Amino acid sequence: MKIVHVFGLTLAALLAPCLHAQVVEFVPPGAVVLTTHNSNDSWAQGRGVLFSPTANLTIDAIGVFQQLRPGTLGVALSRVHVDNGLIYQDETLWQGSVASADASALSWLDLTLPETRLLAGSLYHVQFSYFGRPYTNFFYDNQNQPFSQGHFTQIDGTEGKGTANYVMPAVRLNVASVSPVPEPATYALIGLGLLGVMRARRTPKA
Repeated sequence: MKIVHVFGLTLAALLAPCLHAQVVEFVPPGAVVLTTHNSNDSWAQGRGVLFSPTANLTIDAIGVFQQLRPGTLGVALSRVHVDNGLIYQDETLWQGSVASADASALSWLDLTLPETRLLAGSLYHVQFSYFGRPYTNFFYDNQNQPFSQGHFTQIDGTEGKGTANYVMPAVRLNVASVSPVPEPATYALIGLGLLGVMRARRTPKA
């Protein structure tokens, strides 16, 4: 029975999520910052970020870096697919809004959402909408080149329903937990462990 107990602890350790929360801000390599002033700059039609997790994870907050006038900032999180540069929505996971104050400087505006599970290999879209004229719009110039960062890949800026733009807003996620996808070698180890458990159970006592 000791073998079964040890294997159970090992299996739990291999498959257990990493529970420490972390804030992930998407920043392209060699980031060049661009700002515009007193202009809506396409926020009315929606600006956001595409990304695909490389691990199963949960998030519980989404933020954007802007200097807004009083108004309403909307946000939507969706599972999507892209075809020829156009974004097609497959499932809306969450949407909400927050009242923006009269900001005196660029600052993070974070929206809290229920813990939402994102699956490795799926493509997601965070899109913000704002119908006023921000004091300052903050962008990264990533030259429309998707990039990878930490547990995320295919990160790219969006405008409206497309990806054909050269900038992306500064967006951050609060990642509540991460569950790495087991490698094939891990599955093999689990299989060998199960065989060992079965053999131990069948071995007659002396």
